[in-house]
Amino acid sequence: MYRLMVVSKETIKFIENPKVKPWAISLPSDRLKEWYPYNLIRFLTGINRTPEQFLTDIETDRKQTSITTKTFLGSLESKAVARVMLSAVKSFTSFYESDLPLNGLKIRVKRVRKKPYLSWDDTEKIIVEAKEPYRSIYRFLLWGGIGLDEFSEIQESTEIQTSIELQRNNEKPYIRIDLEPRKSNLDTYFTLIPKQYVPKFPFRTADYGNRGGQMIEAVDIQLNWQRARKRAGIDQVGLGPHTLRSVFSSECAKAGVAEAVAEYQMGHGAGDTYGYRREVLDESYAATELSKLWTSTTPATTTELEELRKRVADLENKTPTVVGHDAGRAMSAVSFNAEKRIQELIARIETLERERKG
Repeated sequence: MYRLMVVSKETIKFIENPKVKPWAISLPSDRLKEWYPYNLIRFLTGINRTPEQFLTDIETDRKQTSITTKTFLGSLESKAVARVMLSAVKSFTSFYESDLPLNGLKIRVKRVRKKPYLSWDDTEKIIVEAKEPYRSIYRFLLWGGIGLDEFSEIQESTEIQTSIELQRNNEKPYIRIDLEPRKSNLDTYFTLIPKQYVPKFPFRTADYGNRGGQMIEAVDIQLNWQRARKRAGIDQVGLGPHTLRSVFSSECAKAGVAEAVAEYQMGHGAGDTYGYRREVLDESYAATELSKLWTSTTPATTTELEELRKRVADLENKTPTVVGHDAGRAMSAVSFNAEKRIQELIARIETLERERKG
């Protein structure tokens, strides 16, 4: 008999089981002879079975036993423990040539951090703080419920860009953007976005001397989002551009948009939860449903104007007043930057007011 490392009396007794002992002896190293039986007994205790019962279950109902095993292992909070336990179970069943399929097991751990939540109003606060062209990009992603992959597809496709521009002057209040299906159970995928929120593609970075002018990529969008988020004072861990999709989904639910339509617009496909729903592929039906969102949500210009005016007022209250003929030189770098920011915001306000009137 091999010399056991430090293990519990319960494990030593477990190893003496007629079904366990031959398997334990066959293990190639002392380390495995310690850990595999220890983890196997923890597993069998968890599913309330003996080694004999477990092997019998495999023979009588292999599928259900596989489901039970995966469910138990997937419920463990530690991925490391679950993987070692999985290896022990595979080793034990292989020794007895019991065919128990365990491939495709997804080890899930308990969420230790709450999923970030962003309201539509807070989203607008962040977007307002972004500079162009990123402000237009974020608003486009928000109203379309699409992600950075879809944005990149549009950026790289002159065909999609041409289709967008051809729809600018038609009678519809939205633009249909056809993209590659994200799900194998669909042949068609499109998203409908109000015209005023569909910018002109492609987007390029600003020119700085001999650099810039490059195609804007996902990393640029993520970096500028974080900067705008910090300026807006909304500091939640995990709030990235992808959160805009969650905001779109939540707002659709509030507006009463059919859930299947909202999911399809986000590229989740009509077969994820609802089965095949042919009506979501009907452009007229989708537009009718989405119009509930378009008509119930505060126009971006109105929200942005309110936020911009608040920003100006806040900056003016925080900016120190300097008097005297040396005021220009005496003004600190902080106050100078604040004055510059105020002028930028005022210019943006004037532009938006002209757009609303026009």
